Amino acid sequence: MEIPNFDAMNSDELREFWAKWHRPTKKAAVEFLGVRKDARSVMMNLAIYAINKSCAVELRLKGNVDGATIYEHCSQLCYDKLPADVRW
Repeated sequence: MEIPNFDAMNSDELREFWAKWHRPTKKAAVEFLGVRKDARSVMMNLAIYAINKSCAVELRLKGNVDGATIYEHCSQLCYDKLPADVRW
């Protein structure tokens, strides 16, 4: 399992991750994370993290700090739900 470093990804890369993983099959999630009961929900949570982080990055680049802060908070909530072995 190789969890990407979302903090090193740009907005487009984050959106690509979201597009691929926001509705994963159990099989695809297990192939990515390995056999685990919560594989599908973990992948969906990673995808939600990625899309929120992407929005935050774009808003910061546009100078909308207040909007970015909201999306960063949402990203943090997703991160906090991740199992310890999936965090980066």
